[in-house]
Amino acid sequence: MWDFIKSLSESVSNNIHSRIRNPFFGSFVFSWAMWNWHKIALLFWGEGSSSARIDNFQNSLILESLISVASFDLIWIPLAMSFSYLLLMPYVNLIIQSLQSLSDYLRDYVAVGVEVRKQKHHGKLVKAKTIANQQDEIAKAEIKAQREDTEANTKKLQAEAEVSIARKNLIQEKFVESVEKVKELKLANEALARKEAKKSQDAEKATFAFEKSKAEHENELLTLRLPLVYQFMNTLSDSLSNDERRYSLFHLSEIIAATFGYKGFEQLINDESFTAKNIKKIKYLSYDSEILFDCLNNVIKSENEEDNDSSWLFEHIQMTLDQYSLQLQDLDSVAEEAINELWDADLIGYIVNSDAGSSETAITNVDCFDQLDDLERTGYRWVNGEGLYIRYSCNLSGDNHPDKPFSGDTIHVDFEVKHPLVIGEAGLGEFEMCDIKARGEDYSDESDWAQPSSVVGQQR
Repeated sequence: MWDFIKSLSESVSNNIHSRIRNPFFGSFVFSWAMWNWHKIALLFWGEGSSSARIDNFQNSLILESLISVASFDLIWIPLAMSFSYLLLMPYVNLIIQSLQSLSDYLRDYVAVGVEVRKQKHHGKLVKAKTIANQQDEIAKAEIKAQREDTEANTKKLQAEAEVSIARKNLIQEKFVESVEKVKELKLANEALARKEAKKSQDAEKATFAFEKSKAEHENELLTLRLPLVYQFMNTLSDSLSNDERRYSLFHLSEIIAATFGYKGFEQLINDESFTAKNIKKIKYLSYDSEILFDCLNNVIKSENEEDNDSSWLFEHIQMTLDQYSLQLQDLDSVAEEAINELWDADLIGYIVNSDAGSSETAITNVDCFDQLDDLERTGYRWVNGEGLYIRYSCNLSGDNHPDKPFSGDTIHVDFEVKHPLVIGEAGLGEFEMCDIKARGEDYSDESDWAQPSSVVGQQR
C-alpha cells in the first residue's frame, strides 16, 4: 500500500515538474499571474472570510464565452504575453551576444598587435648582433694587417741598423714609439667598436621598451574607459527602471556619448581624454539642444516609446548626472552662470598683473586697485574643438595717493575668458584669461585738472 502511494506521488510530482519546465506553460503561468495579480492578491489578502475570498476568486474565473471581457484577462492577454516572450527573447539574447563578441574581437586584435611588434623588434635585435659580429671580424683583420706591417718595418729597421750603426738608437726609439701607437690605436678601435655596438643595442632596447610601454598605456586607457562609461550607463538604466523602462545597451551608450558631446560611442571610447580625472575637472556640461534632442528622439523612436518624449528622457539623464555632481546646461545658461565664478576668483589680480592692465594702472595715482564695479557680460562665442569664449567689461578703481597729482583713479577693462573643453564637445573646465584690454579715463581737458598750472608744468 505504501509503495503504491509513493509511486503515485512520484508520478504526480514528475508530471507537475515536466509541466513547469515546459517553456510555454511556465511563461503562460507567469504572464497570467502578472496580468491577474490583483485577483490573486484579493484571494490571499482581501477583506472577508477565507470562503468568501475563495468564492470571489472562483467567480472571477468564470468565462461566459471566449470573446467576453473576462476571457481577455484570463486567456488571450496572458497568451499574447507568453508568445511575445518566447518569440522576442531569443533575439534579445542574440543582440547581447553580438555586443560581447565585439569586445572579444578588440582584445584579440590588441594581443596580435603586441605579438607582431615583439617579433619585429626581435628581428632588429638579431640584425644588430650580426652587424656587431661583422665589425669584430673586420677589427681582427685590421689588427692582423697592422701586425704584419709592424713585422715588415722591424725587419727593415734591422737591415738599416746593420748598415748604419750611428742611426741604430734613433731607429730603435722610433720603432718602440710606433709599436706603442699601434697598440693605442688597436685599443682605441676596439673600445670604439664596443661602444658603437653597445650604443646600437641600447637604442634597440629603448625603442622596444617605448613601443611596449605605449601599447600597454593605450590598452590601459581603453580598459579604464570601459568601466567608467558602463558606470554612467548602469546609473541611467537604474533611473529608467524606476519608470519600468528597459533600454538596450546600444541606446544607453549612444545617450551617454551624446550627453558628453560625442558623435557616437566609438568616438567616446577612443578619446584618451575621457577619464575620471578629467570628469572631475568639468565645471559646466553644456549641450546643443538641437543635436542632443534629435539623438533622444531617435532613441525613443527606436525603443517604441510613443507615450514618452525627449523631455522625459532628458530628465532621466539629468537625474543620472546629479549623482556625479554634473548638470546639463545650454550655452546661454553657462554664459549666465559663469559670471559667478569670476566674483569668487582674484579677478582684480588677473587684470592688474596683465600687460594691458599694468600699463594703464601705472599712469594713475592709485596705490592699490581694490574695487571692481559694473562687471557684466557683453557677449560669448563657441569655437569647435576649443570651448566657450565669454567677453566681459568692468571698472577698476582705488583710493588716490595724497602726495601724487591727480591723473585718474579708475580704468575701464574689456576682457575675454576661455572655458576650455576637457571632455568631448560638452565638458567645459574652469575659466582662463586670454585677452585683456584696459583704458583709463580721459583727463586731457585742463578744466578737469585739480592741480594748478605750475604743478602741471613740473610734470612735463
